[in-house]
Amino acid sequence: MTRGVFAHDTVQTPLLGNGLAIYGGDSNEVADNVVRDTLTAAAGVAISTRFNPVPFSGTTVAERNTLIRTGGWEPNWNTSFGAIWVFSDTSAITTPVIIRDTKILDSTYEGLLISGGLEVDGLRIEDTVIENTGSFGVATRAPGKRYFANTVLSGVQDNQAWYWPEDEGGNYGLFEALPEVCEVTSVVHGVWPGGFNAQVTLKNTGDEAVEGWELGWHLDSGESVAKHWSADVAQDGDRVSASNLSWNRVVEPGQSVTFGYTGRTNDADVTAPDAFTMDGIPCQAG
Repeated sequence: MTRGVFAHDTVQTPLLGNGLAIYGGDSNEVADNVVRDTLTAAAGVAISTRFNPVPFSGTTVAERNTLIRTGGWEPNWNTSFGAIWVFSDTSAITTPVIIRDTKILDSTYEGLLISGGLEVDGLRIEDTVIENTGSFGVATRAPGKRYFANTVLSGVQDNQAWYWPEDEGGNYGLFEALPEVCEVTSVVHGVWPGGFNAQVTLKNTGDEAVEGWELGWHLDSGESVAKHWSADVAQDGDRVSASNLSWNRVVEPGQSVTFGYTGRTNDADVTAPDAFTMDGIPCQAG
């Protein structure tokens, strides 16, 4: 395939197949997709020379994709596949591959897995969040140079580098310690049969203004968001995200923004969540 684009697709619960995959070809792209809940022997996105495809050429791009609870176990190989899996199998991957503006959330195994016996050279990962993984955040097991810039890792067990990547700056949780830039106070104001009210306050504890924010957290089993105000709130499984509206986009140092939501529950007791991230960076509990 030449200059093919897979865009604005939603893929859910693929079994024995990746959510999205590029096997060789010239200048192909996967963009603006959502992949969730992959099953056996499935990555969220695979960029691979498995199955002996035509070699990669041009620039291959995976951008603005959201991968939620992806990656799977391959029982025949006794190994895991990452949420993103770059695999140099039947030939090397030596033309540019760019992964950018990507959210990799609650991965079953690795967030990013680079593997194979041949080179993966010229891979770039930019402006990407890897948050909560079942194993390594980043595992580099194939030779070759790969470059990271402005990539945030949090909630990962560790990273594995058989071949160490190049640091181009802004790589928190990989080359640099995660900064302390936010504090979140979460309060449950009232609980009634089947429902509750909650309020969340985000404070900027950093030295620079926050210009656009997204908070992430998890609800307990049986809880869901019904209504919300002063933020754009969405839920996927037990994972919730809240992002700014136009009028509360900027939060100056020392200042706060508050939003709220009404939730549904199957339990008489509701505990306010206390583990939040802002754009992938863990916040202190207020």
